[in-house]
Amino acid sequence: MKKFLENINRTDVRNIIAILYTLLVLVFIYVLAFKAVPDQNKDLVNVLGGGVFSGVGVILGFYFGSSKADKESHG
Repeated sequence: MKKFLENINRTDVRNIIAILYTLLVLVFIYVLAFKAVPDQNKDLVNVLGGGVFSGVGVILGFYFGSSKADKESHG
């Protein structure tokens, strides 16, 4: 494990965090599909869910957005 941690760089850490975040969002969706949310917490779950889902949009924008094409053409 120590050898692995010594060999990862900033890009690897960024990729690992993006993958973990996306997997946790999928778990969040799965739990919402099969677990009932109490009525008094529905608004809170909706607001938090919107923030969580917008994070996936940011991740997708980073990896597949227009800046990716710009970076490839200039790099």
